[in-house]
Amino acid sequence: MTEWSRYYDAVSDDPRETLLDALDRFDAPGVAADLGCGTGRDTVELLRRGWQVVAIDSEEEAIRRLRATTATTSGCRRRWLDTRTRFCRKATS
Repeated sequence: MTEWSRYYDAVSDDPRETLLDALDRFDAPGVAADLGCGTGRDTVELLRRGWQVVAIDSEEEAIRRLRATTATTSGCRRRWLDTRTRFCRKATS
């Protein structure tokens, strides 16, 4: 079990209070980016409320868990784009 696996198992699946507070300030759903989405606790809430969401996380396990969650959550329309980018530094001599 990885450190991230232990973390994902330990945190709540409930959306963050800060997200819920922010969502109350919008009149209508829009487009959101969930950077470092983890297992998607905020992503799922946004989707439930009709938002379009770009969920990004570098941990493959996080995205796998998010996919499993949204597959069983009603009202979540999904389209997956799996891009893996490796960052590197310019070589110095």
